[in-house]
This record gives sequence, C-alpha cells and structure tokens, in this order.
Amino acid sequence: MTAKEYFNNVRNAIYGRKNLKRNLSDLEAKLPTIGSFDYGKDRVQTSPRNVHEERICDYVDSQAKYMALMQEYTELILEAEERLKQMSRSDYSEILRCLYMGEYRMTYAEVGDQLGYAEATIRNLVSEAYTEFEQLWLTEGENDNNNNQQ
Repeated sequence: MTAKEYFNNVRNAIYGRKNLKRNLSDLEAKLPTIGSFDYGKDRVQTSPRNVHEERICDYVDSQAKYMALMQEYTELILEAEERLKQMSRSDYSEILRCLYMGEYRMTYAEVGDQLGYAEATIRNLVSEAYTEFEQLWLTEGENDNNNNQQ
C-alpha cells in the first residue's frame, strides 16, 4: 500500500464516520415514532407479532453495527494521527493533514497559502512526506513478509 492509498483510506474513514453519525441521529429521531400503547378498548390484534418490540430490536441492532463501524473508523484515524506526530518534519505532517484529514481536501495552492510556501514547494514536500511515511510504516509488513518467505 502506498502512502497516498493509506491517506485516502483515512479520508474515507473520516467521511464514513460523519455519515454514520448523521444516520445514527436519523435512527434516533425515528425511535419515538415507533408507536405507543393504546390503553383504550380491547381490540382484536390483526398481527400475531409484536411490531413495537421488533422495531426497537432492529434499532438496537442497527445502533450496535453503527457503533462498531465508528470504532473501526476512529481507530484508523487515531493511528494516522499518531503516525503523523512521529514524522521527522512538522511540515510533512501538517501538509498531509491539510490534504487528507481536514473538513475538505485542500489543493496544493491552498496548502501553500496556509503554510507560506509556493505550490511547487508543497508538491515537493508532499512527495518527500509520502516517501518518509512509506519507509516508516508501510514497508515494515512487506519487509517482514519477504523475510518470512526466505
């Protein structure tokens, strides 16, 4: 895996987490509409199953799935942050954060404006940051696999 692919996965995790939060809020908003009990006259129930209970169970199951996915996404994002903290130059980590971990993906020109560099310099720094990131964290597993095969 390349550094660019890794950070695209992180960006997808950030967007996925936002969507899950929004969907979970929608589920919670629908929970009160599940229905209530009618304490009026007894009537013959047309359905032999308990619809209210099924809806509540579906909600709880969905919530558990959402929370598990959110945890997965959160772990990936935190791992990326920890790795960025350990880069040799703070410029590298700041540039990668701007490109992949912000509210939206900034262009090289926007990153350059924010950090006070020319766009061409940002392009070079990004390339250097990718190389360092791959050397530090993404080639270890490949090297281990190659050593095990020999």
